[in-house]
Amino acid sequence: MDLQRHPLPEAIVSIADLRVFVEHHVFAVWDFMLLLKALQQHLAPSGVPWVPPQHPRSAGLINSLVADHFFAITLQDGRLFGSLIDILNRCAPTALLALGGDHFVSYPLLKAHAEKHGPLALIHFDAHSDTWEDSGPRIDHGTMFYHAAKEGLVLPEYSAQIGLRTYNPSTQGFNIFDAPAVHEQGPGGIAQQVKAIVGGRPCYLTFDIDCLDPSFAPGTGTPVVGGLSTYQALQILQQLRGIQLVGMDVVEVSPPYDVSDITALAAATVALQQLCLFAWARGARPD
Repeated sequence: MDLQRHPLPEAIVSIADLRVFVEHHVFAVWDFMLLLKALQQHLAPSGVPWVPPQHPRSAGLINSLVADHFFAITLQDGRLFGSLIDILNRCAPTALLALGGDHFVSYPLLKAHAEKHGPLALIHFDAHSDTWEDSGPRIDHGTMFYHAAKEGLVLPEYSAQIGLRTYNPSTQGFNIFDAPAVHEQGPGGIAQQVKAIVGGRPCYLTFDIDCLDPSFAPGTGTPVVGGLSTYQALQILQQLRGIQLVGMDVVEVSPPYDVSDITALAAATVALQQLCLFAWARGARPD
């Protein structure tokens, strides 16, 4: 892969522009097969910013895009953190987009991004807080943000958790917008409050697909009813433009539990929205 960086395109308004942007400015850590089928079928659904609805539904194009410009890093021999740091330090600006997979992967990703950018604001979409207190050495998908906060990787007072609908007696200092708040205040109101909390700080955005209601995303391991619709989640993401996004992930997609690929399609679309936020933060604008 050619790691040389080039200037951003003035606008991302076509498949070609998206290809150039991905080639020169984004690396990805993939649980690869989870979303490939949805990407093949739905690169840019109608209404997604900057990519016209008349997109080619060409498996060859998408396979070429993925094969040429994305590569996989596996969590083997404990080397993931070092590999992430190596990628982030090669050239700037470089972003990591992680797709999966167990939500624990956000922990080494946060460590790598905090190593480069300093303590991060965190925007966390989820049905669960993932901040359960754990004093032992074990870190898992229910405790990693507790440890991230205690280790200074993220700044809870400048971070937001969106869509929660399970009980945790401690907020650990995070600003919480639970699912009822989203339903009552609407996507625009939530997005504006989150932007005010995050400000201009380097920001990491993690999206657990179980933030969505199971009717919109059944393909996940711990579904909880009463969640966000895909429309609400996409509207919040689109209205977060302007945040200084430095890293991102979409996680907890489980194909064996999916129905008609609707979870994979939702996750792929969320990932595309994250790329658009990253592009916006670096000056790309539609005509």
